[in-house]
Amino acid sequence: MPAGVTVHHPGIRRIFTHGAGELSLFVQRLEVFGAMPPTSPGAPDIAVREEPGAFRYDMAGTPLPDQLPACARAFGTRRLLHGSGVCWTPCAAVLAQVASIDEAP
Repeated sequence: MPAGVTVHHPGIRRIFTHGAGELSLFVQRLEVFGAMPPTSPGAPDIAVREEPGAFRYDMAGTPLPDQLPACARAFGTRRLLHGSGVCWTPCAAVLAQVASIDEAP
């Protein structure tokens, strides 16, 4: 996602699925490259962790043991949403996912 997208389109709410996927793992690398001078004049100076921090992240699929901790380390836990990934997920599966989150350290 290009830097500054939240500045240019502040009214759009964005939700990254599956704990932001690879973004959670690449945020440190993006910070290194983000510290370099902007390549285009007038490019906003936005910290990599701050911009994705304005988004929301769902915990669809199997958030534990890897997805949820990576997302929490990268972006915090204030904007996490429950997501099952599909609208026809059986109630028992949703309850099992919530229980696994509740029981996590």
